[in-house]
Amino acid sequence: PQGAYIAEVIEGSGADRAGIRAGDIITKFGEDIVSELEDGLGEAIEKYNPGDAVKVTLWRDGETMELTVTLSVS
Repeated sequence: PQGAYIAEVIEGSGADRAGIRAGDIITKFGEDIVSELEDGLGEAIEKYNPGDAVKVTLWRDGETMELTVTLSVS
């Protein structure tokens, strides 16, 4: 699938607490379709503030999953 490939998840980050893993491909962040890491995911994240809970759709091991990430300041 097209999306943002996650190469690393920082321990203790919002992504880590939500269950996002290295190797996941984020395809949707909130209401935004994500087509690539820098432009797609970065622009989607900038629409939210620390503490916001955002639904994330991702591809893992051949399956689509939906998680909720609470954004934090890193």
